[in-house]
Amino acid sequence: MMHLLFLTQGAQAPNAALALNRVALGVFFAISGYHKLFNASRHATLTRTLQDDGVHGVPIMRWLLPGGEFVGGSALIIFFVRAGGIRALRD
Repeated sequence: MMHLLFLTQGAQAPNAALALNRVALGVFFAISGYHKLFNASRHATLTRTLQDDGVHGVPIMRWLLPGGEFVGGSALIIFFVRAGGIRALRD
């Protein structure tokens, strides 16, 4: 019976894989958004791309889009760390 449970549940690997995926995505988006916000050449490239694609409101979007990317990635990382801290204190 133990072997069947191990095959179906996988030693809690799905939970670890989801956690690793959240952290990896958070790091990726936070770094990418940071470079688009604070690196002048990356910011200029983003602005040019938005203009070439016909996006309306480029002066706002060139700050809003990478800002959302940076904040969203940071939130994934912070909430993962916060949930782990709460879980550790609770146990």
